[in-house]
Amino acid sequence: RAATAIVESTDPGVVFSFPGGGAQYARMCLDLYQQEAVFKEALEVCLKLIDQHCNLTTRELLFTSATDAKAATAKLQQPSLALPALFSIEYAAARLFQSWGLKPVAYLGHSMGEYVAACLSGVFSVKDGLQLVHLRGKLFEKTQKGSMIGISMPASDLRAMMPKGISIAAINAPDLCVASGPSELVKLLTTKLTEHNLDWTPIHIDVAAHSSLLDPILDEFRAFCKTINFQAPNTPIASNLTGKWLTSKEAKDPNYWVQHLRGTVRFSDCIETILEKGNHVFVEMGPGRTLTTLAGAQNTIAPNAYSSIRHIEED
Repeated sequence: RAATAIVESTDPGVVFSFPGGGAQYARMCLDLYQQEAVFKEALEVCLKLIDQHCNLTTRELLFTSATDAKAATAKLQQPSLALPALFSIEYAAARLFQSWGLKPVAYLGHSMGEYVAACLSGVFSVKDGLQLVHLRGKLFEKTQKGSMIGISMPASDLRAMMPKGISIAAINAPDLCVASGPSELVKLLTTKLTEHNLDWTPIHIDVAAHSSLLDPILDEFRAFCKTINFQAPNTPIASNLTGKWLTSKEAKDPNYWVQHLRGTVRFSDCIETILEKGNHVFVEMGPGRTLTTLAGAQNTIAPNAYSSIRHIEED
């Protein structure tokens, strides 16, 4: 297979993209930690902050023995453990690529991944970023359990079919959405989709992210956001909430981050916004190739997109 694109410049811009929860696994990037000093140094910054401020066993889960990896990976499904671990790995990967001379012209995150983008762009410190994602994970664990499904159809068509109480959690491509909400309502939706011979895929998570089930936790998240000294980004960030470039006013507003937690992830719009500046190269700074695959699913010229860290099932 080969990727094709129109070369508009001899020096294409590079966009770092950061995946959200679900990609993590035990022993991810262990070889980088052992062999790359810059990666190790950046990851140690995060792990020490997690020890001090989050009181988690992240180090033990990441660096567990090969025989205990399966059990540790299962434990890393817990949001309060998963999100700080993933944030740390993505942050360290970005610092490693930057040390090799790869300077991003923009950042793009997916859900939790936007926190890594914001941290690297100077919107908040590493400590604040880790505390934000840790709290996000803890609050997820307090919500009513729900369900999420991926659906191969445009958002406008999906809205016409959704029972009241279901939310569109993400618009990942023009014909690819994620629905989220109470399990019984999601089951009604899947029945309707099946009756119309429409494809859907379960997402193996019991948190109904970006849905009304998060409403009870928003005030607590807002209260913590108000304690953080948010700054304007020093590198452009495509906003999940708007699908446009994150403005200084939005980045510095605690309510933006509350709405970002609850609102639809407009990932497809983010890709379009970035491509308006040129046919940039996307490099996924996290385990797996979810965002690399989604970048290729857009209706426009598929951008050059590459993963950098192996999926759990890859050698």
